[in-house]
Order: sequence, then C-alpha cells, then structure tokens
Amino acid sequence: MQRSSVTMKDLAAALGVSVMTVSRAFKADSSMNETTRKKVLQAARDLGYVFDSTAANLRTQSTNFVAVIIPSINNANFADTVGALSDRLAEAGMQVLLGNSGYNIADEEVLIEQLLRRKPDAIVVTGGRHSDYGRKLLAGAGIPVIETWDLPADPIQYVVGFSNAATMHALVDHFVAKGKTRIAFVGGDSNADTRGADRRKGFIAAMKQHGLDAARLINAGQAPLGMQA
Repeated sequence: MQRSSVTMKDLAAALGVSVMTVSRAFKADSSMNETTRKKVLQAARDLGYVFDSTAANLRTQSTNFVAVIIPSINNANFADTVGALSDRLAEAGMQVLLGNSGYNIADEEVLIEQLLRRKPDAIVVTGGRHSDYGRKLLAGAGIPVIETWDLPADPIQYVVGFSNAATMHALVDHFVAKGKTRIAFVGGDSNADTRGADRRKGFIAAMKQHGLDAARLINAGQAPLGMQA
C-alpha cells in the first residue's frame, strides 16, 4: 500500500504552529525567530518532510537551478568543472541540473530545449559551437548563458574558456624550444569533439610553422575517450 507524503499541514499540526510559520521557516530571507526555525527544520527531518518550492518559485520567478551541459560524464576535467560549479552554487543555495550530450551536437540541441523548459536561472554549456536551433534557443533564453572550455569567435553571452588551438600551438612551441622535433599528436579523429579538432589544427599549424613533420597524428578513436584509449 502506497503511503501518502507528509504535508506542511501535518508538520504544522505536529508542532502546534500555523502553516504560515512552517512556510516561513524554509525561506532563507525570513526574519522569523531562529530557535523556532531550527525546531521546524528538525521536525521536518524527523518526519521526512520535503518543502515544495514550486509555488514560491512561481512568485519569485526563480528555480534555484543552473543547467549545465557537458559532453562526457567520465572525463575528469568535466567532472572537476561540475564539482566546482556545484560547490560554488551551493553557497548561494542553488543546485546543478546536469545534462550529458555525449559530444553530439544534435543531442546537445535536445538537451538545451529540455533544460530550458525547466526554467533554470542560468545555463552553462561546454564549447562554443552549437546547432543553429540550439544557438537560437540559448540566445533567446532570457537568462545568463555561459560557454566554457572554448573561445568562440561569436559568443552568445558570457565565456569562461580559452583557445584550444592556441594552447596546443603554445605547447608545441614549448617542446621545440626544449629541442624536441619529433612530436606526435594523440587524439580523436572526429569533428564531433570540436575542441579536440581545434587542438589538432593547432598542432599541425605549429609544426608547419617550425618547419617540422606534422604527420604523426595518432587516432585514439571516437569521443568520448577514456583512460584506456
């Protein structure tokens, strides 16, 4: 037999207080007595009550979620990105709503539309290349849009990233300065990973600029690549 969930009325009755008092206890900006708040929150834990913020979110036009789309969940770099975002957002009482595109621009488009339907307060996407429709959705979302891990020529709004091609070029310059000339590039051989493709282009351009053989291109397979590759 399915048990009914604990309601705000149940919690108020158990404490002998009004429903309004219980509601105020869950609002961080409330001026209510701290002792009373702690009593309500502890009773909620004891009874397994979960505050439904839907109505409050409708009033404030805020969901306290930030949508984040990454291309791979088994890549330590993106895991660190999500972890850092989660930690900082938690300080502001916000949470991450995560989507995994699998390096597929069509899947990213679907995720953008689905996540925007949840009315996030902001959206963070990996890379600066998106489908035409995905870009239109982001541009018209009416919320902060942050593109990461890239340096797009025509950013939608905010960018926290770098040029993958320029970074790889600088790495080759460093090796050449150390006297290394037989340099190989190990990476994916697909434009699905646009940042990987940019790194490949940066490698080739740098090697040619130094008059070196740029043919040592080792295909590690389709993205996402794991440690085994």
